[in-house]
Amino acid sequence: MLIQAIDRRQISPYEFALLDDWKIATGRSEPGYGFLNPPTQSTLSQTNKLRAAVGLRSVELRNKLIEVEHKTGLNFYLPGWVKGKIVIE
Repeated sequence: MLIQAIDRRQISPYEFALLDDWKIATGRSEPGYGFLNPPTQSTLSQTNKLRAAVGLRSVELRNKLIEVEHKTGLNFYLPGWVKGKIVIE
């Protein structure tokens, strides 16, 4: 399975999440990882659980890091699949 590929370091958690998010966005109705479809307040907890399960930061932490980048000019080299903050609808 793909999740095992993360453990073997054959695929990064970000790559896995993007693949699974694509699958979710194109046919399933449950919350995803927040890359392709933004989470809502009611699904944010589930989105963060999915992200934590594969080793990704919570949406809130990622958004705070984006703020720090903008305020300080530092570059944390966050994945660029979503430019800027992940919007919570």
